[in-house]
Parts: sequence; C-alpha cells; structure tokens
Amino acid sequence: MLDIAALGAARVDLRDSLFVARNIPFLLILMTLGVIILGGTVRINDAGESCPDWPTCFGTWGFDISEAEQEAWYDAHPDELDSRGYGQRYTTGEIFTEWAHRLVASFSGVVVIAGLLVVRKHRDSLSDANWSAAKLALTLVVAQGLMGAITVRMDNTSWSVVAHLVLALVYATGLLWWWLVWLRDEDELPDWARLPSGLAGAGEKLVRDSLGMLLLVVMFGAWVATGEGGAYNQGCGVGFWRGWPLCHGELIPTSQMGNSPVDVQFGHRLVVLVALAVLTWYTVKLTRVAKEFEGGRNLTTMAHSGLAFFLLNIAVGGLYIVLAARDSGFPEHLSLLHLIFGTLSFLAYALAWLVCKLDEQKQAD
Repeated sequence: MLDIAALGAARVDLRDSLFVARNIPFLLILMTLGVIILGGTVRINDAGESCPDWPTCFGTWGFDISEAEQEAWYDAHPDELDSRGYGQRYTTGEIFTEWAHRLVASFSGVVVIAGLLVVRKHRDSLSDANWSAAKLALTLVVAQGLMGAITVRMDNTSWSVVAHLVLALVYATGLLWWWLVWLRDEDELPDWARLPSGLAGAGEKLVRDSLGMLLLVVMFGAWVATGEGGAYNQGCGVGFWRGWPLCHGELIPTSQMGNSPVDVQFGHRLVVLVALAVLTWYTVKLTRVAKEFEGGRNLTTMAHSGLAFFLLNIAVGGLYIVLAARDSGFPEHLSLLHLIFGTLSFLAYALAWLVCKLDEQKQAD
C-alpha cells in the first residue's frame, strides 16, 4: 500500500536538500564578507605581519605563540624579520585575528569545492552557466589564496593589500552571479531579482559604470589606509575644517603638493567626489528610466541602497579624520566601519548589474 506520509516526508527532505545546495553560493558570500571584515580587523590592529610565514604561522598551525617562541622563530629565520624591527612581538589576540582570517578563507575554499561537486553531479538538470560560475568561483578563491600568500611575503605592502581587497570583491561578485544562476535554474529566483522586459538593456550601462567608479574608490581607499604604515590617513591633517573637509586648511592644498601622503589623501578625496557625482547622476537617470516600466523599482532599490551606503561611508570617512584630532588618535573602529560600508555599496551595485546581466541572458536564450 502506498505510504502517502512517507512520500510527503521524502519530498520535504528533497526540497530541504535542494534549498541547501542552491544557497551554497550565498553562504560563501557571507563567508567572504566575514573574511573582508577580519582582514580589516587585522589591519586596524597592525597585525598584518603577526603570522610572518604562510600557510603556517611561526611554523605552526596554531595562534597561541609566546613572545619567546616568536623570538626563537625570528632567530631561525632572519630573512622573515618584521618590518618594524627585531623587537616587534605580537599578542595572542593579534595573532588570532590573522589566523582566523586565514581559517575562514581556507574553509570557504572547501565549501566552493563542495558546491562545484554538487553542480557537477547535477549537470543534466543545471545550466552550463551554473557549471561555468562554479569553475569561476574555484579559480577566484584559489587566486585569492595565492594573493594572500603574496601579501604576507611582501609584508603587506600597499599594492598587495589593494590587490587582495579588489580580488575579494571580484570573488564576491562572482559568487553573487553563481547564486542568481542557481536560483534561476531551479525556478526559485525571487521577485526582487526579476526585471520587466526591456529595463535591463536600458539600465545595465548605468549600474556597470557606477560599479567601475566604486571599484576605483575602493582601490584609492585601500591605498590610503595602508600607505607608509598608515601615514596617508593623516595626509591632509586632522580635525574639523582644517583636516576635513579641507586639506591642511585649503580647498586645494597647492602648498603641500609633492608630499606623497598629501597627494594620495587628496587624490582619494577627488575620486570620491567624482564618484559621488557619477553615482548620483546615474541613479537619477536610472530612476527616471525605471519609472517607464512596471516593476522597475527592483533595480532602482539596489542602486538607491548602494548610493545610501556610499553617502554613509563619506560621513564615516570624514568623522574618522575629525575625531582623530583628539589625544586618543584615530578611532580605528570607524576605519573598519568605513571598509564595511564601502563593501556593501560595491555589492549593492554589483547585484544590480548582475540582475541586469541575468535578464539580458534570459532574453538572448
């Protein structure tokens, strides 16, 4: 006799397993955000060299390494001395931040492989785009791991940190694409990711160019945060008006030009102003275009969210400089918040761009 209850339970189990599978990329997105935040935590604690070797940490797989053990390791590996000199030692907490950063990044690689194997097993029912996205995710996570190793070997020099962050954002964008494609393959694409016919073609260029501007801002921001041991942070001075929004009390610091910290900090601010103008104008244009389509708010909500995060980030960046005038120095928790808002702004526009690409692909098929 047919057991209806058993069949119902089997369908629920299958549905649950499919839910887990198609959300593997979303889990990886959350892990990537965690890695970015941990990376920012490492930087604000000046712990970027707290594990001077890679993939081990002072030759071990742990993080509880005493100062005596650190000294012994440096004595045995004089070519790996900390850039701040032989006497530099790290606390267990500082080492843990770098160790945790590596651990989460490594585990995300394992999850990517698991997701790729699931897609490979179900190639007959999933699209070629899904398989390509899975392979791209694996390529990017391996590249990110290698870039992490290079960053350690280069003692966190500015260009390596910038490249590491940019690659992390590219990887997160690839994961967003994989997630959307997988949801589409299983006919589980949510309403917010569906666009009315014709809107994607009209809006794709606007969000794509906005995304490019944000990437440039992120690159300059990472350069400012890591240049010359953080000296670029105070390139325009500190305090309200004189340090921000002015630069050494001038709208354009002509008397200070030629000084690297001033040039980089002022250059960062110029890029931010240009990006703000571009994002605002393109968002206004996108809003006007979207009004002509029923359901167009799906796309504009993503763009508005990205612009809102960008504006919040400008405020946080200014507050970071203003509050640095106090005796306590730079409020590094705001630096971490600056990184988080910048990342969220980028991902909001990345999502808008990918939703457009997904709709364009559907129209082409």
